Amino acid sequence: SAGTGIYLQSSSPLISNCTIDNGSASEIIYLESSSSNINGNIITGNGSSYWLFCANNGTNPVLTNNKFSGNVTKSLRLGSNFQMSENSFNGATDMSFEVWSGDLNTARTWYNQTGNSTYKIVGSDLFIHGGGSLTIEPGITLLFNSGTGLRVADDVYWGDPGSLIAEGTSTNPIIFTSASG
Repeated sequence: SAGTGIYLQSSSPLISNCTIDNGSASEIIYLESSSSNINGNIITGNGSSYWLFCANNGTNPVLTNNKFSGNVTKSLRLGSNFQMSENSFNGATDMSFEVWSGDLNTARTWYNQTGNSTYKIVGSDLFIHGGGSLTIEPGITLLFNSGTGLRVADDVYWGDPGSLIAEGTSTNPIIFTSASG
């Protein structure tokens, strides 16, 4: 796609131990219906809109041990079933990780990342059901755009309820709040 550094569509590639430097792309990495494994990379952009952008909720990368830096407008937009751990972030105007609304029907943990521990739900509700679970680490802030929410429910279609585990501490609480302040 024009204006994108790396465009991955309907694929599941491994991108590992690379330097990805793009100063003019709209998105440095653009994923559409792709569940890529991206680990151990240095990803830098200046003037880009996102380091990584998932076009829809069916796009769920695995991001581990990456170093994201440079002047970008927003950090990441992810599908609801993404996996992310041990990454570092520095330089986005809006550092929050945007998470597409939709179904979460598998076990996931939202971890603190170096330089950022804020996740923002975008679209509509994030619906945890069908045996899915979400564990949120202490110290994470969860933001909700207008019209979004977090639903944990029994599901007549899947037959199994969802679960939420959010146990903050007195010195490291988990904060649930509006994105508008």
